[in-house]
Amino acid sequence: LENARSACDAEDGRRSGRLAGMAQGELKKLEFELAQMTKAHEDEERQEKLGREKACDYSLHTGLQMIVDLFSGQRATRSNKKSNDDENDASLLSNVPSHKLWMDQKMGGNGTLQVLVEALLALEDKCNQLSPWTRNDISREAWRKKLTDASCAWAIDCVMQLGPSADDTQEDDSKGDHQSFTSPTKKQKVEPALGTPLSSIVNTMKLCLKDLELRIFEISGKKRAIEEADKAAENEDGSSDEEDDEELHKRRHCWKIKINALRRIPTFRYGLIRDIIVAAITVARKNHLNQIAAELKAALQLFRPNAASEAKAAAIEVLEKYGGYDGSDDEEDDVDFDKLVAANAGVTNNVDSASDGAEIASMLCDEVRMISGCVGGDEFADKSDWSSAIKDCKSVSRLAAMLQSLLSKADDTLKQINEERDSLDSILGLNRTRTSIKKTKTSIKKHDSSIAIWCNAKVTNKLVKARVKGFPWWPARVCIPIESAISDVLAGSGYTLISSVGNPSMFLLGEKDVVDFTEEIEEDLSQYDKSTLDELHESVAIAKKLWRLQNRGVVSPWSKKSKPRFTEEKKSSS
Repeated sequence: LENARSACDAEDGRRSGRLAGMAQGELKKLEFELAQMTKAHEDEERQEKLGREKACDYSLHTGLQMIVDLFSGQRATRSNKKSNDDENDASLLSNVPSHKLWMDQKMGGNGTLQVLVEALLALEDKCNQLSPWTRNDISREAWRKKLTDASCAWAIDCVMQLGPSADDTQEDDSKGDHQSFTSPTKKQKVEPALGTPLSSIVNTMKLCLKDLELRIFEISGKKRAIEEADKAAENEDGSSDEEDDEELHKRRHCWKIKINALRRIPTFRYGLIRDIIVAAITVARKNHLNQIAAELKAALQLFRPNAASEAKAAAIEVLEKYGGYDGSDDEEDDVDFDKLVAANAGVTNNVDSASDGAEIASMLCDEVRMISGCVGGDEFADKSDWSSAIKDCKSVSRLAAMLQSLLSKADDTLKQINEERDSLDSILGLNRTRTSIKKTKTSIKKHDSSIAIWCNAKVTNKLVKARVKGFPWWPARVCIPIESAISDVLAGSGYTLISSVGNPSMFLLGEKDVVDFTEEIEEDLSQYDKSTLDELHESVAIAKKLWRLQNRGVVSPWSKKSKPRFTEEKKSSS
């Protein structure tokens, strides 16, 4: 175009008009072609711009937009549920639509951390309805504000997004730098955030998660039951009578039978070695030998597929550390390894394996199973494992997995507590507002004493023996209700609220069914099954040790008895 204009200027003023006309025609032709090319280029750029914006819409490519549309349609067509059902559904992370995990106003997402915070706050509300906040180091409002502040910090500083940003591409386009376009298939580089670091946010969430788990643990009564057994185990001495503790002694040393059997197992049977160590850990934990269980678990961590020698040697070292196993030669000659794998092997020779059924080992790795140690744990993981898992948690995804595990257990636990609380309200004649329907103190209904109840109460140190329908006389502790509505009804009613020793169960019993713990009672125990008697013997042993701790220097009334206070008649062979 510049050359054509120069040619026109050169021919201008010359005598030959033909050459000047040719130069003018060439210039007009080039200008027309340039206008057509400019229009085509603008159309092409417009199409490319639409294509780039479509390519950057990762919510459409990943299918999240489809899920949003599907979820919206379901909400529009399904019937309205009851409010309590909605609250239960919202409490589990597994029921949260996936598009909610992204902070996208277009999709209506709240962000991952906001979903976790909402679940924690909803769970704390349920706990507070059962047992109001009592901590003095921090107020409930400040505790909840920590969570909301963490969520706000995450919303401000989070750089999570699905693919490149269309806005950034448009900004680059407006600057005219065509080389700066971001490829739709390439993940955008994210600069480090200058706000609150992710580690600080995760640590805040971890502390609140740990606090909430401990609160549920206390409300359920499981913490008190475990502490009673641990306290009795830590203060074992020679003051307990041998006959009463013979069964408990056998139960607490059966883990040695299992570990001692490892000496006779070749290392190539690595599967059997692992199963026996796991069974020994389970037995130790059931009998509240937490230190032994922890050391055996450390030995189990040395286990590797097709290589069990290190784990076997470490488990035997734990056995030698605690005095080894002094068994008879006859026991070592005939070892039933399948029986040793069972968690209750070594307690008794009469094991009905057919009725118990074969136990299927978990295929989950130990790191995952440690997460199940919240709210009392299970046969594999306990509170120490839960604490270790929280300590090692450094990512939002791991935090979400731990919260989901807590929500699953807490949902079942709090549901049971609410049912037991409703049972107590029905017995006492209380309405939904927690006030007495009748103003008299004789409004307590006649009820089955075996009905499990729950009450926000203080467990005293007063030990008694309680008789619950369907059970023998059982060691228990007297409880004092914290709620005035319940204490007012129970005052002078002749009923006592008790909590069993060694387990979290609570019952409401009449005066005739509660006696002092040291009172002598003779009863026939042959009508009860073995599992009930095993729990009874263990509860009695724990209660005796607690009584001795409370009455140091006082001779126990059963220390010189030649027979146990409970007499168990043998069933006839028929």
